[in-house]
Amino acid sequence: MDSAQSTTWSTHRIAPARQFAGWRDAVNETHLAWAMPKRREGAYSATLEAHRLGAARVVTCSCDPCDGARTPGEIGRSDAEYFGVLHVVDGVERVRQAGREALLGPGDFTLWDSRRPIEFAVGAKLSKVTLLLPQRLLTGVLPRAEDHVARTVSGASGPGALFANHLRVLARERKRLHDTQVPGLLATTIDLLGMALAPDDGELREQASSRHQDLLARIQDFMLLHLAEPELAPPRIAAAHGISTRQLHRVFEENGLMVERWIWQERLTRCRQQLLHAPDVPVSAVAFHWGFSDAAHFSRAFRRQFGLSPSQLRKATR
Repeated sequence: MDSAQSTTWSTHRIAPARQFAGWRDAVNETHLAWAMPKRREGAYSATLEAHRLGAARVVTCSCDPCDGARTPGEIGRSDAEYFGVLHVVDGVERVRQAGREALLGPGDFTLWDSRRPIEFAVGAKLSKVTLLLPQRLLTGVLPRAEDHVARTVSGASGPGALFANHLRVLARERKRLHDTQVPGLLATTIDLLGMALAPDDGELREQASSRHQDLLARIQDFMLLHLAEPELAPPRIAAAHGISTRQLHRVFEENGLMVERWIWQERLTRCRQQLLHAPDVPVSAVAFHWGFSDAAHFSRAFRRQFGLSPSQLRKATR
């Protein structure tokens, strides 16, 4: 994050052809580094207001539909480690991290980890508040905070409502607060977040009986980081996590998944995204980039997965 105390930004000050590019730059300056696929030329509406909160930052924004990801390239551009709290005020946002997917509606929030691959998608006009915290601040009150990423937390009642209401008021009133009040407010914010995320006794028992979920999430993070490598296969994945190939398959089977099929589906999904966002790249180049070694096999697999061939997808998009 940059050192500015506050930032106010809007696409209304930019020519329509440059509005989305400007929005992408603003997101990267205030929300860490994100890869956001280039959109077609045209108007794009977005506003943003960011304020420092001691070592943290609180950002309010509204925007038209967009999507993005933090891949190894973006993760490597920051040495600092942050937790982000994404609170949807109006609209819907989908967040995917650690093998889980959070679908956030008005009032909901979720935690995300800057050190791990993540994807988001906004399909319609959205308003939200984001809190960026150095990880050491949250782990001080919630030691295993990383276990809670990409879980939907309701802000409708209980501790979730206390935190969500507090965050919205904090975002709205931050510029009216004196800097001497910030340390106490930040400590209160972190305590409320810890309460909202902390599991009750029933959840603790559930976590104790399903520790393999954490292992599955770590394995899937590793697989996403190495998804484009043709040699990604069960023996290599198992060795990287100090387990046997049989145990690797068992972890996936307990969650109704198959290792090879999961890799295959993820690669096809990335191919589909690249085919849509990079129309000038040959289909075979896209397939080879994501670990497929045979263009004809890729085309058949793509059709089975999505109901049309790669070339038909591009034609329909145009």
